[in-house]
Amino acid sequence: AVCRRWHLLISEPGFSRRFRRYHRGNLPIIGFYDRNPPYLSFVPALEGPDRIPPGRLSWQCQREEGPDLSTFGCRDGLVLVHVKHLEPLKRHVLVWDPITGEQHNPGIPPGFDTGKRFNGAVFRSAGDADHFQVVLVGNGDNQLPVASVYSSETDVWSNLFSTSLPLKYYTDPFPSFIGLSLEPAVLVRNSLHWLLGAGSVGILEFDLERHNLVVIGVPVHVGAGCHIGSNDRFSIIRAEDGGLGFLSLSDFNVQLWKRKTEYDGVASWVMEKIIELDKLLKIPLDRKNQRKNTTRVMGFAEDNNTVFMWTIIGIITIHLESLQFKTLPGSRIFSYYYPFESVWCM
Repeated sequence: AVCRRWHLLISEPGFSRRFRRYHRGNLPIIGFYDRNPPYLSFVPALEGPDRIPPGRLSWQCQREEGPDLSTFGCRDGLVLVHVKHLEPLKRHVLVWDPITGEQHNPGIPPGFDTGKRFNGAVFRSAGDADHFQVVLVGNGDNQLPVASVYSSETDVWSNLFSTSLPLKYYTDPFPSFIGLSLEPAVLVRNSLHWLLGAGSVGILEFDLERHNLVVIGVPVHVGAGCHIGSNDRFSIIRAEDGGLGFLSLSDFNVQLWKRKTEYDGVASWVMEKIIELDKLLKIPLDRKNQRKNTTRVMGFAEDNNTVFMWTIIGIITIHLESLQFKTLPGSRIFSYYYPFESVWCM
């Protein structure tokens, strides 16, 4: 039994936020969300007594009663929800705390209220358990990348930040920024990163301090000729030194790259390691030959440096430093996994 005083303390939403903030450096993957609307379905990942009932952190909205709900990603115990009303067509975003049930509606900034595709991310500043920020990225009127930042402290969206594209994007058969992916952003140091593709795969980087938006190329032979439809073979990751990393998948080989900046300021990609999945997972040769091209990247948990993959033995997670892996028993095959990394304190 818990005394009334302690019960009131731990039931207060502010306690939950501070508790998660205190344990931020050691957050388990307690589950994940699917991308597909109209629901936000939580799938637990923990086992035994720590396993959270699916309905506890799910948000269901009947299609005939409300809008379609999908997620742009999870971070710091928050979920950035994309809300799409079908009749009339209208969109905005919500910030949702699944553990406390709190919701915040920042609306949507000018330039993002059209029918064009956009993506976004939510995060808390270091040491701030009460406020959060949202970054949305999308296509501007001239089809170039734009971004806007919302602060819950000021309740205001910023003006649009924009950038040009590298020359190669103007010579691609699918020009400009039409290939913004729906994969969630990865926070590396002080920048958010999204996958994009416009004839070639690339990375959109937004610096959270400088509010600087740039496009970064990927390793040359990886991105050549790859369109956004094939991005289940790629993922932005954190390199072992904490910098920007990139994962590319070819059959049963996983290549891990890191972005290295030389003394003259020129940055390039360097191969960090190769993971041979067939050897790691001990896949028999006959099964390997039968199901050669079924491996897919399904998600990335940035705080745990863990990738979700669909393989011939099922859905697995691999820790990219230790190479420890485990299967997720009973997991359904989603289009993408949005890991929810948090501590469970209720």
